[in-house]
Amino acid sequence: MIVCPKGLLACAAIDVEVMEEFDNASAIAHRTPQKPLVEPEDLLEAKISSVTKKAYDMGIKAGMSGREAFEIMAGE
Repeated sequence: MIVCPKGLLACAAIDVEVMEEFDNASAIAHRTPQKPLVEPEDLLEAKISSVTKKAYDMGIKAGMSGREAFEIMAGE
């Protein structure tokens, strides 16, 4: 996972529903068994598959790259 000033970019091991309960801005990325998310940097190249409402309200949407989500949550 990558913790950003405005939220969290993480793999699917993090439950988006739980993050929703804590009012956290979270973007969750998925990869395949052939291309697993091993290092935090792998999240940047993965596609976002789900987001919390708070992340969505920031402009993060399913289908965008982890890098795009990171830039929004990092305030870049």
